[in-house]
Amino acid sequence: SKKQFSKIPLYKENIDEISGVVYAKDLVPYLIGSRPNINLQSISREAYFVPEQKPIDDLLNDFKEKKISLAVVVDEWGGTSGLVTLEDIVEEVMGEIRDPYDIEKSPVSEHNDGSYIVDGKISIYDLEEEIEGMSFPEDRDYDTLGGLILDKLEHIPQEGETITHDNWMMKVLDLNGNRITKVQITKNS
Repeated sequence: SKKQFSKIPLYKENIDEISGVVYAKDLVPYLIGSRPNINLQSISREAYFVPEQKPIDDLLNDFKEKKISLAVVVDEWGGTSGLVTLEDIVEEVMGEIRDPYDIEKSPVSEHNDGSYIVDGKISIYDLEEEIEGMSFPEDRDYDTLGGLILDKLEHIPQEGETITHDNWMMKVLDLNGNRITKVQITKNS
């Protein structure tokens, strides 16, 4: 499935040298007629850089004041760590708001065939609690099931990709953008 983006960062030699952000709406006038060579740098807008440690509420205020909806996140060495959008912040904040009358859906559902369908955001601790016989090392570089899969694969997976952990097979069933949302876990016999 093709991804649709309204803003795309431009970089020079590598992603640590972001030079601006192109807005899709700024490209529209160039899509009509003879389509001359477009100098993307000339129509790009200034990129807004923030440190990884910036509190989310401060970033939200910056987005409001500057009337922007995308920031480039920079690590302690000045390298590009990623992008954060207004939509990311809203999803993060709104995801934490729960109606006390809502019935909480379990992040793990067991099927008749003995497999489990699991939310990719489940913490490793909760996964160990929910699925008997599943354990993970204390010293690890991930905190969630999605993190485990990314750690093992070392790339953003496609739907259907699998990993094994001990005697468990984990298959990515669904993604939302780059976020692993649904995983099937089956015990290898």
